[in-house]
Amino acid sequence: MITNVKEAMEGMIKTYDREAVKTWEGTVQVDINGEQSGTWWIAVKNGEVELQEGKIENPDVTIRMSDQDFLSLANGRMKGSDIFLDERMEVEGDFEILFKFEKTFPPIPEEPTNQ
Repeated sequence: MITNVKEAMEGMIKTYDREAVKTWEGTVQVDINGEQSGTWWIAVKNGEVELQEGKIENPDVTIRMSDQDFLSLANGRMKGSDIFLDERMEVEGDFEILFKFEKTFPPIPEEPTNQ
């Protein structure tokens, strides 16, 4: 289980759906508040993904949530739609891009354990 927001963001880039990323383009800014606060943006273009820390000008979608909700989402313990419906996630921008983003970047699988 991932417990660090930065590691979760980096993990998303390593485990994204390589086929889904070919079907759309856009920029998503993720603003995390709480103890592990930070801002990152992810750009999807021409089947490639770029992650950067900081803000991007005019993102297609901006997502704001707490660090704990983000980690629950990244670890697959909660769905983004549930966090949004519970009014613990703010979204500004193009919801179509948001839905494609959610499908492209599923929860991060746990590292296999050695037995």
